[in-house]
Amino acid sequence: CANADVTNKIASQPALRYIKRSITSLQKLDFYASQNSYNEVLLGLRSPTLNELRKNALILIRGGDDGPERDNLVNSFADFVKELENLNTLASGGFRKTIKNAILLPALDECVAKLTIFSEVAERGAEIPLQNDEANYNPNAWMEKGLSSMEKGLSR
Repeated sequence: CANADVTNKIASQPALRYIKRSITSLQKLDFYASQNSYNEVLLGLRSPTLNELRKNALILIRGGDDGPERDNLVNSFADFVKELENLNTLASGGFRKTIKNAILLPALDECVAKLTIFSEVAERGAEIPLQNDEANYNPNAWMEKGLSSMEKGLSR
């Protein structure tokens, strides 16, 4: 298994905050979904808060690439995407009247539930330190390396 990209591991905390804000944004669509306001739900799904959801989820997945939660991250995000696409399909079909009596609320609730699960798994994955962080960390390594090369130069 590949080691987690350090950049993605460091970016995991802001990405996790973005995912949590996205959950709140989806929950705010509850009223519109309960009224089957297809256009409002479609607009909500394209809101700035949800725009970069996939990018931030991928940061979390790459950041947890070498951790024990890797498969859970990938699977829980795939489950969320499936539910999000289902909600989008229902709202689009209801708006265009190609799906008669499309009911949005259960689809939205399932979407929020799947994103919440992904968020919980990502939070566990973000807490796991980089592989071998503790074992390889030596705050004085640069100094020791510098001194040893300097000592060699002095002994000539």
